[in-house]
Amino acid sequence: MLNTTNDPLQISPHLELTAQEKRQIVAFLKTLTDEEFITDPRFSEPK
Repeated sequence: MLNTTNDPLQISPHLELTAQEKRQIVAFLKTLTDEEFITDPRFSEPK
């Protein structure tokens, strides 16, 4: 994953994440998506 920050302490241009860190990020991102909520007709645009 290319790191495009301007942090001078970040020597490598890539984020060096372990497999565990990658899994944790994916698990966190999945918590931000609630398929049940976004498909619930009670919350859809009124007709």
